[in-house]
Amino acid sequence: MILGYETAKSAYGSAYRLGKAVADGKIYRIEEGVYSDLPNPSELAIVSYKYPKAVVTMLSAFFYHNLTDEIPDLIDLATDNSASALLDPRIRQHYAPAGFLETGVVVMEQNGVKFRIYDLERTLIELLRNKANIPYDLYKEVIASYRNRTYSLDYQKFDEYLEGFPCRREPSC
Repeated sequence: MILGYETAKSAYGSAYRLGKAVADGKIYRIEEGVYSDLPNPSELAIVSYKYPKAVVTMLSAFFYHNLTDEIPDLIDLATDNSASALLDPRIRQHYAPAGFLETGVVVMEQNGVKFRIYDLERTLIELLRNKANIPYDLYKEVIASYRNRTYSLDYQKFDEYLEGFPCRREPSC
């Protein structure tokens, strides 16, 4: 479990006792202000804790939805388009259009880590919107995976998501 400094300090009673628990190996200091009861928590767990409003998207979402077996080198996170740049070397930041960050967000649990991720329908929209930025082989693999899941997709939800997104081609949309 990931804990912040204040939570860890209150759990051990004081900053001194927290430092003693770290020295005794009862809790581990992962990075500044982040503690864990495991010596090596997953990067996804740390990133999900540090950026609770961000949403897993793009290559990472394709992987966690089992649309590809290619393990992403960075964790792709979507943030609001007005958010500050996330200066974390473990992540690749994507900006969601104004008002659309929360569209299609679900909570997924994997290996004991709960994180926010876009559902399959929203992930498909992200795939199509960013087709030019995705390697062709990966794009083909993900589209083939979607074709295999054609009966499990909610097309009404997909249409609702599409209606809300701003058009890129026509200014009158």
